[in-house]
Amino acid sequence: MEQTKILFFVLLMCITLMAAGCEEKSNPVSKVGDRLIGAYERSSTAAGQSTLKGIKDAIRAYHISNGEYPDSIEEVQRYMGARIDTGLYQYDPDTGEISLLE
Repeated sequence: MEQTKILFFVLLMCITLMAAGCEEKSNPVSKVGDRLIGAYERSSTAAGQSTLKGIKDAIRAYHISNGEYPDSIEEVQRYMGARIDTGLYQYDPDTGEISLLE
């Protein structure tokens, strides 16, 4: 999965650099680059939402098991046993609420 992300990123950067050298916005390479960037942004948002659901489930399970919410997003990560990008989320340990940062 990481290799796919890296390959996609490299491809996206190549297309973006080629498109940056084009003066016309109607250039086909520029249009493809714009579509790829849009697709990447949409997929990133969808992935964040999917991960958010898993994190919410972990917070609920932690609360049921321990009678309290985790003290931090890092504690949620340890409980899940999976690596998450903790900088993408805002977590309130008093309520157990978590959301994606905009």
